[in-house]
Amino acid sequence: LEESNEEEEEEEDYEKEEEWIGFSQQWDAVQAFTEAVKLNPREHRLFGNRSYCYEKLQRYEEALRDAEMSLRLQPGWPKGFFRKGKALRGLKRYAEAARTFEELLRLDSANAEASAQLEACRALLRVSPWPCHPQPCHPWLLPCGV
Repeated sequence: LEESNEEEEEEEDYEKEEEWIGFSQQWDAVQAFTEAVKLNPREHRLFGNRSYCYEKLQRYEEALRDAEMSLRLQPGWPKGFFRKGKALRGLKRYAEAARTFEELLRLDSANAEASAQLEACRALLRVSPWPCHPQPCHPWLLPCGV
């Protein structure tokens, strides 16, 4: 029984270490992309990649800011819409996230990840305790059925 507990503790320590390494690598990547943006501030992919890193770090405001910048630099960029939708979902702005994924699917109807994210946002809207979003959107997206 003691051996089993030691193995479990070692496994937990290993998982914590892996989590820390992942966290550390994401911050290193944010710093690298920040330096790259200084050198090439018109490159939309740099903002998209940094947005991804911020989203993984659960820094959703920063992720949204960078996703929106990537779309200003390259309007219609599918990955920019995906990054924006993920950031909005992280911010629990599910109706806006769903609309963003819908917009992405209009550009790329075969995007399975966007379809999955859209369905997840719709499900979250159905169970969300938040009141209806004040902006008009599709009735099936609203938790109150308006």
